Amino acid sequence: MRGCSLFACAVALSSCGSAAYVSASLPPAATPVPSSARDPAPYFPPPSATAHTGAPVGLMVSGGEEQARQVLVGLVLAMRDGDEAFIARMLSERIGHAGGTGAARTTWPRGSIAHQLAVGAAASHLDPDATFESLVDPATIRVTPAAAQFTSGLPAGVAVTDLVVLFSPTALGRRALAGLSGGVIVVRPGPDPIIVAR
Repeated sequence: MRGCSLFACAVALSSCGSAAYVSASLPPAATPVPSSARDPAPYFPPPSATAHTGAPVGLMVSGGEEQARQVLVGLVLAMRDGDEAFIARMLSERIGHAGGTGAARTTWPRGSIAHQLAVGAAASHLDPDATFESLVDPATIRVTPAAAQFTSGLPAGVAVTDLVVLFSPTALGRRALAGLSGGVIVVRPGPDPIIVAR
């Protein structure tokens, strides 16, 4: 009987102890936490090529060069095929002018640029099997940040984080790629990269 009562006592103490532990670990009833739904959005300064002491600045992350090169390849091959719908999907809603020295302020609608690029290339009667390398000299392709390329001001529609792809058409590609006569496109890298200027 005594053994039984000691066991019962031990069980009672252990259950009391665990109940005390559980109740001690529960937080006390608190007042409701105020909602953060009305908090202002955090401030993120836009990326900048220069910084000033004490001023907030956004950082530019380099990368996307290979993606920008692939956009050029896709555009040139779509022009070769006269695929206006595909070209239009590669373009932003408005296309800026990246050729020349000054920052151009004019943009053109996607549809008119896609039509111009497709029709202009089709008029040159390219061989449908023409390769990218037969139209653009791969050794001349360079990718630079827009902020470094346009030092006197960004063209309309171009952001400092965009990438400028410079290239030289071959003798065969000169006529077919006349719509890209400046040898430049500006690509906005990301999950779905787009061309924002030419």
